[in-house]
Amino acid sequence: MTPLSRLPALILTALLALTPVAESARPNFLDAVRPLSTDVFNSWTGEIERHNICTASSINKKVGSKAPYGGYWLTAAHCVKYLEATYWIMDQKAPVVMRDVLNDIAIIWTEKPAKESLRLAKRWPQFSDKITMAGYPFGSKAVYITHGFIANPLAYINDYETHRPFTVLDLAGAPGNSGSSVLNAEGEIVSMLQAGWGREFSP
Repeated sequence: MTPLSRLPALILTALLALTPVAESARPNFLDAVRPLSTDVFNSWTGEIERHNICTASSINKKVGSKAPYGGYWLTAAHCVKYLEATYWIMDQKAPVVMRDVLNDIAIIWTEKPAKESLRLAKRWPQFSDKITMAGYPFGSKAVYITHGFIANPLAYINDYETHRPFTVLDLAGAPGNSGSSVLNAEGEIVSMLQAGWGREFSP
């Protein structure tokens, strides 16, 4: 089979990997994953519409005297690049409280925390570690789960000016998965989806 004749099969395989999660089979960690939305002006109707643009993950659920009330969420900084915009999670306004553009990481806040939260891993990911990612590709209202593995835990890719390291993942994703937490076998955050590669293995 030639590489070109395999292309439709590979595309079909990738699409089948993005399977909606049935409500009856929801893993608990999905309660910590939500779509990140913003208000967009529809020039055809003249109305403001809310659209899912990225994915965010709850990273705290504790409420006490030593921590401000509410929930903190991890996402990608490029998902919240318009600081004058209004962002939403679970129909709550989600202002940006920290934005690191260089490393493409942001923390946003909601008044009410999520039911569940995800822990940061204490162990650095290793080659071939199994990983899971949940998110809302293509602005979907349904969450999708994909599985894969760590292709390279510490790589430098087309970034010769700042020499920033990246963790390279081999799993299915799409626009809208930006900000999706990547979990190890213990359900801990080891990375976050920030960019994808095309057919030519380019960012």
